[in-house]
Amino acid sequence: MELTCAYSGHGRSAQWVHLDLPLKDSQLYPGEVEYSVVDDGKMSRLTATSYISRATLEGFYSCRLLRRKDSSLPRLLVTFGLTLVDKDAGVWREVV
Repeated sequence: MELTCAYSGHGRSAQWVHLDLPLKDSQLYPGEVEYSVVDDGKMSRLTATSYISRATLEGFYSCRLLRRKDSSLPRLLVTFGLTLVDKDAGVWREVV
């Protein structure tokens, strides 16, 4: 899984949140999910580098914009709803 949000820098940074849990780079989270966060000041990319099951990865991910100089509330940029489908479950139909 890889999610991306773009923003204008100017003393700001992006923060990723899964449901209500702020995500940080290279930390192991409940359900054995590990994320990678790369932020260059204009674009932030969240990648799930490892996970045990689809249930631990599914849910809502939000990209919020933080101001570095003050403690004002973060501004929501985008929210993604993520669900995973197993192609072997019979739902998918391959085009030949």
